[in-house]
Amino acid sequence: MYDKNLDFLPLFLFLVYINATHSKLYCMKYVFTSIISIALLFAAYKGFTGTENASGKTGASGAPGEVTCTSCHSGSSGGSGSVTLTGDFVNSEYTGGQTYNMSVVIADAGISKFGFNLVALKADDTNAGSLTAGTGSQVLPGPMSRQNITHTSAGTAGSGGQKTFNFTWTAPTDYNGQVTFYVAANAANGDGGTNGDKIYTSSLQVSGTAITSLDAGIQSQQWVVFPNPVIAGNVMQVSLVSGAHTVSIIDMQGRTLVRMPVAKAIDKISVPTSTLERGIYIMKMESEAGVQLKRIQVE
Repeated sequence: MYDKNLDFLPLFLFLVYINATHSKLYCMKYVFTSIISIALLFAAYKGFTGTENASGKTGASGAPGEVTCTSCHSGSSGGSGSVTLTGDFVNSEYTGGQTYNMSVVIADAGISKFGFNLVALKADDTNAGSLTAGTGSQVLPGPMSRQNITHTSAGTAGSGGQKTFNFTWTAPTDYNGQVTFYVAANAANGDGGTNGDKIYTSSLQVSGTAITSLDAGIQSQQWVVFPNPVIAGNVMQVSLVSGAHTVSIIDMQGRTLVRMPVAKAIDKISVPTSTLERGIYIMKMESEAGVQLKRIQVE
């Protein structure tokens, strides 16, 4: 997906010089015609090699109905590298309306230029939720009314054979089924052509929690966490729902870091945060009515 079009610049400047010299022998009509011809040649060249690839390309994520980077980078194939797609989901689930931090990590030893294209789709292969770009990436409209996120021209440089693109995804509020993220990535060899680059693909699936039950349950049973966000080391006060018997804190990798049993007839507990680093966590309350979740932040 990353391409190197500036290699044509010296030839372009040379042709401009030749035409400028040549114009001394002809009238201005032919000079103008020559310049236009050069401009068209340059435009045709850039269209052939795909200028859009260097500054981000859509419709090449490998999702159903789409191609991958190999459509432009002919002869390219996978190598010893990889592309990894992650998000701060708990148990591979999302809650409608919540925003999640996501990362695309492309790794290939000896490579210094990287690009990617990603879409998030519902089970019917239509657009799911909303993507927000981070540093080095941009959101663009793509084929089939799909929202794409891809690299920018300035964001392709990696370091140590690796590049990480960070962005966010906001889950839809009108859908709680399976969402699949499709990503295709290019580790470019920097030779100025489209052959020999390494193309990698991956996907990530998450399922929605019931859109109404979590929020409605919290509101009706008055489950409150205060303060939230909390300063690291301070104590959070948790108002319990009826029949609660356990409160836990889980990190974004699904590991339980704090687990506190709750005695009967207790309606509030204090939860320490001294063992937690700054970041986003999930507080889980288990009660006779089931399991309820709440996002908390430690600053």
